[in-house]
Amino acid sequence: YRGEARDFEMIPGAPVVSEFGAQGLLAPDEMRELLGANQWPPNAHWVDNGFEPRSTFIVAGVSRGKDLEEFIINSQAYQARLIQFAIEQYRRMKYVKLGGFFHFMFMDGWLTIGWSVLSYHRTPKAGYAALQRALQPVLAMVELPSTRLASKFRSSMDLWLTGAWLVNDTRDAINGCRISFDLRGTMGNIPLGELTTDVPADGIQKLAPRLSFPSTVTALAPGSYKFVASVHSSSGTLLSENVYEMTVADIGDFTLE
Repeated sequence: YRGEARDFEMIPGAPVVSEFGAQGLLAPDEMRELLGANQWPPNAHWVDNGFEPRSTFIVAGVSRGKDLEEFIINSQAYQARLIQFAIEQYRRMKYVKLGGFFHFMFMDGWLTIGWSVLSYHRTPKAGYAALQRALQPVLAMVELPSTRLASKFRSSMDLWLTGAWLVNDTRDAINGCRISFDLRGTMGNIPLGELTTDVPADGIQKLAPRLSFPSTVTALAPGSYKFVASVHSSSGTLLSENVYEMTVADIGDFTLE
């Protein structure tokens, strides 16, 4: 309703958060079913069916795009990003500033444009996967200084982390678990580094990974990538994967100093 996504760094609503989230549009077929002939562009009929223009355009800054399909993608992508960011901020502060939180909301009770991640017809929005991923009991979380990279880079300093954590919400300590980091995209999976650590039961461990590109990678093809943090047990079982969307852009043939 107000503020910006980064406000979650202040852990609003602590010590027990009773509501947080963002609105996300329905799938294209559901939007057409709900709105009929008044499906595009957004109008008063949308508002009658739950749409909140101020929250969407002013607070969230979601782009309307060129058509309904593009608007849906933009809306759901924002909802997913906010859910992931908020939950990760909250989980870092467990038992320090926070005792618990309630996401708003899981699913709709009728066909409407709302804050759910699962529609009345049980169609998942992008936020559903974000919620599921962010609530994995064992999770590696990172803080990237930027979600954009230049296709040509100078050194490993072009991909560094301002923070990294491993949270364990299970009742068992996890010893000797391996956290690996890689960049996945049009060039396949590019390993960036890994470390081994212990994390206590129902605890959190701050990490200090050292990341670097392999010597064989001197440039990246422009496009969309995923920064992935994976956690494996000491026996090699995959415990979780966390994903951060990134973009690689060609900034020209400059000599980077």
